[in-house]
Amino acid sequence: MSLSNASKDPVDDDDGKSAKQIDDRRDRLGKNLLNIGDAVIVTDALGNVILLNPAAESLTGWTDYDARNRPIEAVFQIIHEVTRQPVIQPVKEVIEHGIVRNPAQFTLLIAKNGSERSIDDSASPIRDEKGDLDAVVLIFRDTTERRQVEKQREEDRRHGEVIIAVVQNALLALDGNLRVQSANRSFYETFHTSPEETINQSIFDLGDGQWNIDGLRALLEDILTRNTSFGEFQVERAFPTIGPRIMHIDARNLNGKDGREMMILLAIEDITVQSQMADSLAASEVRFRRLFEAAQDGILILDANTGAITDANPFLLSLLGYSCAELLGKHLWDIGLFGNIDTSRASFRELQERGYVRYEDLPLETKDGRHVEVEFVSNVYHVNDQMIIQCNIRDITARKRVEEEMRQANEAKEVAGRAKDRFLATLSHELRTPLTPVLATIAYVEMMPNLAVAELRQQILSIRQNIELEAKLIDDLLDVTRIGSGKLELHREVLDIHTSLRAALEICQSEIEAKKLEVSLALRAEDHHLWADPARMQQIFWNLIKNATKFTPAEGRLSFRSADVGAGRMAIEVADTGIGIEPEALPRIFDAFEQGDRSVTRQHGGLGLGLAIAKMLVELHGGTLTVTSGGRSAGSVFRVELETIAALKDQDQPPDPAAGAERGLHKVLLVDDNAETLSTIARLLRSSDFDVRTAVSVKSAFAALDSERFDLLVSDIGLPDGSGLDIMRHGRNHLGLKGIALSGYGTDQDARTSKEAGFAHHLIKPSDLGRLVDLIRRMAS
Repeated sequence: MSLSNASKDPVDDDDGKSAKQIDDRRDRLGKNLLNIGDAVIVTDALGNVILLNPAAESLTGWTDYDARNRPIEAVFQIIHEVTRQPVIQPVKEVIEHGIVRNPAQFTLLIAKNGSERSIDDSASPIRDEKGDLDAVVLIFRDTTERRQVEKQREEDRRHGEVIIAVVQNALLALDGNLRVQSANRSFYETFHTSPEETINQSIFDLGDGQWNIDGLRALLEDILTRNTSFGEFQVERAFPTIGPRIMHIDARNLNGKDGREMMILLAIEDITVQSQMADSLAASEVRFRRLFEAAQDGILILDANTGAITDANPFLLSLLGYSCAELLGKHLWDIGLFGNIDTSRASFRELQERGYVRYEDLPLETKDGRHVEVEFVSNVYHVNDQMIIQCNIRDITARKRVEEEMRQANEAKEVAGRAKDRFLATLSHELRTPLTPVLATIAYVEMMPNLAVAELRQQILSIRQNIELEAKLIDDLLDVTRIGSGKLELHREVLDIHTSLRAALEICQSEIEAKKLEVSLALRAEDHHLWADPARMQQIFWNLIKNATKFTPAEGRLSFRSADVGAGRMAIEVADTGIGIEPEALPRIFDAFEQGDRSVTRQHGGLGLGLAIAKMLVELHGGTLTVTSGGRSAGSVFRVELETIAALKDQDQPPDPAAGAERGLHKVLLVDDNAETLSTIARLLRSSDFDVRTAVSVKSAFAALDSERFDLLVSDIGLPDGSGLDIMRHGRNHLGLKGIALSGYGTDQDARTSKEAGFAHHLIKPSDLGRLVDLIRRMAS
């Protein structure tokens, strides 16, 4: 019996081995695999999985139990890292060719959850006593981190080569053995050599051994052992290809990080011309003065013995605001260089000893006390048999400002990127969450066609609630966009703010009761009528109540208070005994997509838009929304302040919504190109005592209007042969027809376009069909 038959009934095979013996053999193999660090999958001779060790379970996302008897392709899905095309399955290669599959590279494993990781894999056959293929063992390991390091190394190398290639000075990159790994174009052009003569050569073997200098060797070895650097090393000699030259060498250690190899960067500058120029300047004072006066960098000339300023060029005088007479005799510390006298004197001594100093970033103080960031280079040289010091000073204020702006911009970009990633992850989760129970409920109803009416109603209610939640998420996103772009329109009327609060509280009643929260109302404001948008006011309080309910533990308390605050304003407070808000989170609690403590709020879901929308809407009404909290577990108090108007007197009662239905049937023309939507809404309206005709296009709607008289049009906007707007215009202009738009287009501009065409209302899909029935009744009355 083969290993692949281990799951069959325990009967003896031709060799007298029982299935139990094979099972024992498989168990022993499985126990051995448990201790193997690499991932292992064992298949039968047909390529069906018979065993996964824990490491394989972790990498593939499949359990050993779920993977059993599945084809290897289902469990071990692999593609090429670059082409992303499927690659040859190693198990199939062993089965078809009977050979050992060597480790493969550049392979991506796609786990059960869709995640990807780089792997190395190999496969070997297991043969039975007769030499026939009994099973295949597939071994693989996660190489993601290694591949990332390899890619980073390659990226670093390419990046370095690009930088090196564009630098004007000759550059060499040496490895830890002081062999040349790369050189830029300037090196090859300067020394008239080629990559073949340079790459992988020891620096001391280049050319005719021109760099084989004891001093240079010691400095380079010191960099390797002590992580130092050096500059100003000078080589003066006759080079075989370019003749006599003076070369200036700087060396820096590029420390290896994250496993990267240490590198040394050599910058080689041909300073022959500079030296010749210095000689020319020393020989010609006129030429020196011309250059000195015309220089676009600041130049100071110092006495080499005392360090006192003996001359300054016009550029520097203009930069500092001094006259030349005012600078003469001063020292560098008098104009703010090096910070203080002691530091300045120490740098001056270094300059005297070395003949050269360079500083990338120093402060310089102007006559009026301003500080200027400068780059400072100083040399000691002879002029007319006298030693002088020349200081070249470059104003780098603009460069520093640009660097700081770039740093801040990069930080802002990183913060925005992290916020975007958090938001997209949350959005994906929140949009998918309501769909899961909807799909599950639909599947359940499909599997149980004979459900009792009561249970069927319950399932439909579940679908409805989750679809409404999905629609609410979309509405929140649209509201943030509309408000932020100034496109949200308020439909104001006189309203009782206490009524809006109670209405919002009623909507949240089921959630409040589910958590057994105690609710107390102390609505004591005498002037509580506003000029406001009723729907948006109710939305404000709905968001505040939802927030308080969400973050208040079971059997907690919600309190609602209103009071007059004077100057024609009133306030409503929504208080809870919930988890509270940490002080550091208070400043951003009303920011869109922000939540207080993400470790706490993540369990409650949401996009972090409710409070942001509430604050925006309050401010659109000319009010304020603030929050106070004592911190964690101390609860929160949200306070809304709004302007009021005088209470209304003798207000007429609104018409009865059902009055239209009591007068008998009213004819409604319903237009939608989706057959399921059309039949569902038609059935609902007929059950509400309306006489309904249906149409699926503009053409069929026009035909219905020409043949019958209707009281009301309910129409989709986007239709296959035109627009519902065309139907409304025709019905309004020729028949005096009223209309309600029912559309998936939901911007403020869409609503305005609908009203311009003649629609009295614009409902957004998926819509509350109960509200649709109520609107039809009101319009009919």
